[in-house]
Amino acid sequence: MNMKTAYRYTVRFLMAIMGFSLIVAFPCCTSDKEKDGREDASVMEKPEKEAELDDVHNSDCMNTRSGSLPWETIVMKRDGDIVCCELQNYVANCGLRGFDINMEIAKANGAPDTVLIDVKPEIEAGGKDCMCRYTAYFTLRDLTLDKFYMKCWWYEGMVTLRDTDSLSFVNTLETAVIDGIEYELRHTTHQAIVQHVKTVEGELRIPAELSYRGETYTVISMHIDAFDDCESLTKITIPATMRQLGVADSDADNWNPFRACKSLKAIEVEEGNRWFSSSDGVLFNSNQTKLYSYPASSARTSYIVPESVRSICANAFSYTRNLTTLSFPNTVTEFGYEPFKHSLSLEHIILPAHLTTIDDYFFRGCTGLKDIVIPAGIERIGFLSFEGCTSLETIDIPESVTSLDIAVFSGCAPKTIIIRGRLNDDCFSRNIFGGMAQTATLYVPATDMERFAKIYHGPISPLD
Repeated sequence: MNMKTAYRYTVRFLMAIMGFSLIVAFPCCTSDKEKDGREDASVMEKPEKEAELDDVHNSDCMNTRSGSLPWETIVMKRDGDIVCCELQNYVANCGLRGFDINMEIAKANGAPDTVLIDVKPEIEAGGKDCMCRYTAYFTLRDLTLDKFYMKCWWYEGMVTLRDTDSLSFVNTLETAVIDGIEYELRHTTHQAIVQHVKTVEGELRIPAELSYRGETYTVISMHIDAFDDCESLTKITIPATMRQLGVADSDADNWNPFRACKSLKAIEVEEGNRWFSSSDGVLFNSNQTKLYSYPASSARTSYIVPESVRSICANAFSYTRNLTTLSFPNTVTEFGYEPFKHSLSLEHIILPAHLTTIDDYFFRGCTGLKDIVIPAGIERIGFLSFEGCTSLETIDIPESVTSLDIAVFSGCAPKTIIIRGRLNDDCFSRNIFGGMAQTATLYVPATDMERFAKIYHGPISPLD
């Protein structure tokens, strides 16, 4: 199994952990175990509640997830106000180091309290090319409720757990193709997840509910690669029941699930959806602080990101066909991975003034980009960040930049590069100008001309 496949499986079993909650249990813990100091205040309740990780075991590793693998299982056992927990057969990348766990309790008028346990997997950078089964043990303290509403990435419902009680939940799944959409059906909760959309042309409305073998399933989320290769999709409508989109990793809920849909003109959200919203065909979270997806084939030639937006998801503006001018407000402080990947139409971009880093692959494949004003507060420009920006003629790097990574301008052929600040010493041991046509005139501080002459073989002139 290659890395992409392994990553896909990781996503499918970690999907929704980050945006929802988890409560899991096991029968062996002691109430006098020393606390680890991590506490998370409940939503509307005092005092604070606590959840602590006791242990994680790597059960075994495998190359594929076959039908012979046991199902994920949650086992719960109560001892007074202590709930001991075991999550069995949790499938994840072999690079998983552990879990970060927090608990809070949400109160609702006229309804049972909701126990929310947030379990965030910690996976080492790059992962590994294999999958493993894990068993995780942890403890919930000060949980005085006997009956509560529980949420996790695959289970949601009422739970009654009195002193000395033990409960078990098994996550049984089935894959089915219904009306051209492949779903993962969760029998325990009667929930459906869009797993893959077969070849589709034109408009698609994802149903809120579907029937299969006499049972009704609610569509709640989708896999990160559900819309891969849907290049003929022109419009999509997200149902009111959809609560999560293509979670990728521990930076959960930070990806554009429609990044490869090159003909997509508009994304709509059904009225009543509490998690997402749409404005002018652009997909946001409910309060428009996060921009998920700009439709690649929108007819607009210019777009101003709303001032309410704080973060831009990975690949959010990928593959645009008509958008030439894009402006970000200063409220934006976070960009996901490759936000403009192969946006061939983009010519002019105004970045937020408070940005401090242009990350790796930031403008990768933006062949139409003609000019870019790098904000004065930028300190680092990452690996291959301007790769393939063949239309850039002048690159002006402000004085604030102290770090340029390897092959920053690979594939570019600018006429002028201006580096106004003093780069740190590490930069001169890197191949900063790797892959770039070294015909541009490089303007640098006079005191650094000798150092640049060792790594750049084109014309160099001092700044005035």
